[in-house]
Amino acid sequence: MIPSTTSLLTQLDKVLPAHGTVLIVTHNAPDPDALAAAAGMQLLLRQRWSLKGQIVFSGQISRPENRELMRHFLYRTLPPEKISARQRHYPAIFTDTTPRAGNVSVPAQARAVAVFDHHQTRRPMPGILSDLHPGLGAITTRIYECLRTADIAIPRWLTTVMAYAISSETADFTRAASPRDIAAYRELLASANMAMLGRIRLAPLPTEHFAFLAEGIRQARVYRQTAWTHLAATPRRLLHRLAKLHHGSYGGHGHVTAGSFELPRLPGARQARVTLLTEALISGLGIPRTAVGHPLIQPTGVIPCAQPAANHAS
Repeated sequence: MIPSTTSLLTQLDKVLPAHGTVLIVTHNAPDPDALAAAAGMQLLLRQRWSLKGQIVFSGQISRPENRELMRHFLYRTLPPEKISARQRHYPAIFTDTTPRAGNVSVPAQARAVAVFDHHQTRRPMPGILSDLHPGLGAITTRIYECLRTADIAIPRWLTTVMAYAISSETADFTRAASPRDIAAYRELLASANMAMLGRIRLAPLPTEHFAFLAEGIRQARVYRQTAWTHLAATPRRLLHRLAKLHHGSYGGHGHVTAGSFELPRLPGARQARVTLLTEALISGLGIPRTAVGHPLIQPTGVIPCAQPAANHAS
């Protein structure tokens, strides 16, 4: 049973301002799900409440598919430091993250009024309207349900972005996809721009991509039921691709894809980290779990470090 979107929209009526700007804050270096959900929320704010939405995030969008997606993205985005100081406080809606998550740079003027997320969170958020759906594969699905309930027409570029976001976030429905995700995807796909969708999926890859993949394959080792590869000084976006490749190649095995990279100095970001792509390794080393992602192909833990760690893989 789908949680009542009619009730949710009524609750939003009570927490949103009568006029002005609402910040739509998503996590650093947003993925397609974060971007599509934020764009859907901006459309909802404008069409239902006549409010101006402003999408805010820190960090670069570097993966070729996501950069191609942004070529078709018609809403303006801003980093937190560019938010006008003319207003002391702006109401803010958080999508695909929460105000106290470690992966978001919150503008100083933001006052959280609502959160839309599909990740597990143990931190209470008193006084904030929280629409949390850990059973969903993509939070874009929930935003689409709100737009549909509000009977808002979605422009074709956005239906395409939202459809791609759901398929990307669920790894083409092989990971944590619910019947709601599949239903939303089918409905969005029916009015999507298929040529645009193809251009996003088949975005040109840089030459370095193939060099790193080849090195990752050369470095791969299999021991009993575990496959492992490690690359030093790896571009972050390529770790995801290498992990996907290993997941497809070593089906029945557990697989560890690891590499080191330095995060850019973002407002509110933590110091440089080493990312390890396995929950077992993180818990085995006794390292506190400070970041949570998708267990198959996303980071599940980090080792903060100012200098290369002597006792751990870097």
